[in-house]
Amino acid sequence: MKKKPSWFKLHPTDFLADRNVERMNIAEFGLYCYLLMRGWIDGGIPASLDELSRYAMLRDISLKRLSRLWEAVSPCWQESLNSPTKLVNPRQEMERVVVKSYWDGKERAGKASAAKRQKQKDDASTSVPTHIEQVLNGRSTTKTKTQTNTQTQTGDTPSEGVNGGTTSSIDDSPFSRLEPDSSAKNGRTRTSKRNQTDPVVSGVAANIHGRHPAVRRDCGVAAIQKSLQAILRHREISKHQLQSYLARLDRNHAAWCATEQWKKDGGQYAKGLENWLAPTHERYEAETPITADASVSLYTPAEDE
Repeated sequence: MKKKPSWFKLHPTDFLADRNVERMNIAEFGLYCYLLMRGWIDGGIPASLDELSRYAMLRDISLKRLSRLWEAVSPCWQESLNSPTKLVNPRQEMERVVVKSYWDGKERAGKASAAKRQKQKDDASTSVPTHIEQVLNGRSTTKTKTQTNTQTQTGDTPSEGVNGGTTSSIDDSPFSRLEPDSSAKNGRTRTSKRNQTDPVVSGVAANIHGRHPAVRRDCGVAAIQKSLQAILRHREISKHQLQSYLARLDRNHAAWCATEQWKKDGGQYAKGLENWLAPTHERYEAETPITADASVSLYTPAEDE
């Protein structure tokens, strides 16, 4: 992503229900909100209180008072994995991953759309007439040349039709030259492979459906299969990458189901399943700081798949 996201989601219910936030007074709460904004812009806040006091809005606060306020705010931050001199807010970092995936998906979709439009223009400029068009154009050219030669030799004017054309028999129709479809000649009916669902897709779909919080399970296994197939097309996943990619998606879903946000109050704060699997939103790409528990059931393909 070329530009840093300038916004992040804030869920007031979750925010105010947090035990650390609920214990803050108004001054501590104001400091926390300000640091959240700075953390989003700067990718975290300084771990040193001296460095923290250099922020523009904190310069007029004595280090002693800032230290007292920081005692209530510090439990909401943890050391960054990327830099030991920075602190990050765990929930904010989860939202950062979601926003980044969203904008990356938008960028990929825009490039794919532009490439598709360019391909359509290229195809239109180099298009070849179909067999029917060739037959019709060839017949029209031959007829015109014959009529012109006849009129030149005899001096007669055309008497039938607008262009002097004669009535053709249906047996002499240009379409009679077209060969029947090979499958029709052999008496066979074509069977589309699109209706056949890959067993890996079916297995992961069933796993995700059974694991997702029931209160937010707003679609069935068949709909999940269609969503997974749409994701594979959107992400341009090749056939040999399909199994490993869907296994990672399955692990991501298991990790999200293990978060406090998704488990709270029976899962009513979890994402709707249809929403989470929306191909272009790419929420399924966002990985949580929590890894899937070893006891969580993940899809394992059979040996012959």
